[in-house]
Amino acid sequence: DGVIAFEPLTGLNAYAIAKKMIANVAKEIASNHKVEIVVKDDTIQTILKEKFNPAYGARNLERSIQQVVETVIAQKVLTGEAKAGSTVEV
Repeated sequence: DGVIAFEPLTGLNAYAIAKKMIANVAKEIASNHKVEIVVKDDTIQTILKEKFNPAYGARNLERSIQQVVETVIAQKVLTGEAKAGSTVEV
């Protein structure tokens, strides 16, 4: 069994990964609920600032995106605030 060492993610790497993860979430929601998702740059920066830990890499980014982005969107879909054809800004 070999050991693979990874370099810690930089802030720029983490930002790019977060954007890609959020784009995947937005694509899935658009497909399932016909709702367009717009995630503000400030939201991504806040997630990175408050939740990102280079020691854990991208693993905690996924959890943070679920907590911040998916939860907000799910609440808006369930309450009817986000309907088919609407745009939700997070």
